[in-house]
Amino acid sequence: MKKRIWLLLSAGLITAAGEMLGKILEAHADGAGMGIRSMLLSAILSGLAAAAVLVLILAAGWYIGSRFLFTGRGAKKAPVFFTSIRFFFISFAVIAAAWFPCWLAYYPANYSYDGEPQLIQYTTGVFNSHHPLLHTILLGRCYNLGVFLKAHGIPVDGMAVYSALQALFLAYAYASAVRFAAKRGASKAGIVTMLLWFALFPVHPVMAVTTTKDIYFTAFAVLFLLRLSDILIPASPDSDERKEMAGSRARILFFLQRVLLGFDGVMMTLFRKNGLYMMLLLLVFLVISAAAAAVSLKRGRKDSVCLSAMAVFLLVMILVYKGTDAYLIKITNAGKGEAAEALSLPLQQIARAYKSGGNSLKEDDLNDVEKYISEFGLNQYRPSISDGVKQYFNNEEYAENRSEFFKVWLRIGIESPGAYAAAFLYQTMGAWYPDDVSHLEVYRDWWRNRVCYIVTDAEPVFVAYDFVERDNFAPAVRSFYEAICTDCVYRKIPLVKYLFSPLLWCLGAFMLPIALLVRKRKRAFLVSVPVFGELVMIFLGPCVISRYIYPFMGLLPVLSVLLLGEGRSSKEK
Repeated sequence: MKKRIWLLLSAGLITAAGEMLGKILEAHADGAGMGIRSMLLSAILSGLAAAAVLVLILAAGWYIGSRFLFTGRGAKKAPVFFTSIRFFFISFAVIAAAWFPCWLAYYPANYSYDGEPQLIQYTTGVFNSHHPLLHTILLGRCYNLGVFLKAHGIPVDGMAVYSALQALFLAYAYASAVRFAAKRGASKAGIVTMLLWFALFPVHPVMAVTTTKDIYFTAFAVLFLLRLSDILIPASPDSDERKEMAGSRARILFFLQRVLLGFDGVMMTLFRKNGLYMMLLLLVFLVISAAAAAVSLKRGRKDSVCLSAMAVFLLVMILVYKGTDAYLIKITNAGKGEAAEALSLPLQQIARAYKSGGNSLKEDDLNDVEKYISEFGLNQYRPSISDGVKQYFNNEEYAENRSEFFKVWLRIGIESPGAYAAAFLYQTMGAWYPDDVSHLEVYRDWWRNRVCYIVTDAEPVFVAYDFVERDNFAPAVRSFYEAICTDCVYRKIPLVKYLFSPLLWCLGAFMLPIALLVRKRKRAFLVSVPVFGELVMIFLGPCVISRYIYPFMGLLPVLSVLLLGEGRSSKEK
């Protein structure tokens, strides 16, 4: 109980600090200063209120989850039927059926974000590895299929095929997560709750039909976590699942689990490079855990060997990804992605130092900066998104003088630490500020004239390449989803609005691994490390928007199962 209280209070403290800091930053968004002045009292009161609300939500969720959704005092373990393959197919069908109206409403797809530039690459044959090549090829092959079908009198758009395949695969991943919950001690109520979350929460169906790499990445990341959990945290020896597995069947399962884990890990990384950093961070923790186990008298060599083997296998996955990515680059003759894509934070910091000083730096500093970013580019600074500055970055000069760029960046940072800190805080506000609206206004700041939670009405940037003819076969359904994605009506509903807030999901990605470690579920903590790695990448990314935090909406329920359910190996019990 004491550990639970401390974890909840820690979450409340983080929320309160974020709310207070966010209020102060909002009052000084023009960069004129960061003084507290008259905002202090208002910020403190607002922070305490936000913390109280969130702690109550988390406490209620923990109580309900541990007592009723899992096998606590108020719940009984679900019947064996819920762990069966038959129920898996039922879950899959329920999720797919619930999403089908959204597919009709946005037919052939919610063609937005990077879909258009990727199709332009495919149709012109000029590829760039900035976007995942596997995803670009998949989009292009579906487009070709649509062209073929239309040429033979079948009026099916290629993007309709793409969005249907993507939605079905995401539904498969989520149905697997529901079955995993059943295996790990969820009650009937808990299993149904998770199923309804994936089927009915409106963000899932819209994202499922959206042409962005983040969706396949999410599906493979969820499957990767499920396989990793099954390997690192095997079911209890007295469980029905373990009793059924014996002899040759157990060996087949052992082999199949690792093949699927390797496949999911490689595919996760091919669909988004964040997967590489997630696996690298996991590799570090596996090596540390294996070394710790080797010197532990209680755990002995067996744990060390197991964790070392997993570390080696993870390294093999990374090498397979590297080889596959190199092969895709070779067959597509793809150019390298721009270096600026990995420099969002440093570029924002330099630009803010320039803007905060009244559009001026020291003459020597400005001359050095202009080798990499023109003064016009520095003036394109937007606090919540780095794209304005990035597109004016001299990637060629950077390639020749990387060390010189970082020397300039460090020198200006020493001279303007407040500007650097402010640039980081403004760019990441969505991840830690409860009342943040920057994630809704990112594109208004950049190239759109309205707010939105998910872009659903993207207009072609290159008019000559308007690939998709949009239809709307379910106007009423479309109006419902537009009220959420575009009008953001959820913000008017108390408590519910937090389900859409990036803060809740980023806080969960930070606190759940800590909670697993505090509760001494060390194997489960290892499973959570990739989720924390994804959180780190969000803080280093170009902005905080819904599609970047979407993977957490699939991953955190899995971590919640590990925290509240039978998420421990027999040695940890």
